Amino acid sequence: MADGKSRAEKKRHTRSLIVAAAREKVATTGYHALAVRETARAAGVVPTGFYRHFESIEDLAIVVAEGTAATLARTVAEMIAEDPILETWPDVIVAAGRSDPHEWPALMRGLLDFDHPAYPVVAGAVSDAHRRIAITLSRMPELEGRSPDDVDALADIVVYDLMRTAIAAARGDGDADMECRHRLSAILC
Repeated sequence: MADGKSRAEKKRHTRSLIVAAAREKVATTGYHALAVRETARAAGVVPTGFYRHFESIEDLAIVVAEGTAATLARTVAEMIAEDPILETWPDVIVAAGRSDPHEWPALMRGLLDFDHPAYPVVAGAVSDAHRRIAITLSRMPELEGRSPDDVDALADIVVYDLMRTAIAAARGDGDADMECRHRLSAILC
């Protein structure tokens, strides 16, 4: 190869460009707005090139949803490994939001497009995040004596607040971490 890249490397690169273009589109307009021609153009490939990587736009949407689900799972795993919660979780989520400005809005859009094939992937990831955070919260001394239903409700609020914080950080809100700390403090204390 003249440029030093193998055919497989070029194929992986093109696929990643298509996925990135789709994630950006989903982040701004949702899964239902994905279209082969527009996604291919944004990725810098011809529409027929799209089909070398994906059988359909729905297959691409599932890949985008799986990526956002994996990001949420990694972030929650990092968060629950840290202690104390009020001091560390906001920093973890802000860093995650800033690392890819389209990932978190795409995750939230996936929850809104409930009749799209990508919805079960995103909803499952959020449900898993909720479960893991509920387990972590149930071990907090501050929440001792709370009913399981109370802890479950708090976990729900925390999950959505963390996603909200990630989106704010992705959009460049310099106060996202402090605002998250204040909200977590109000929620958990």
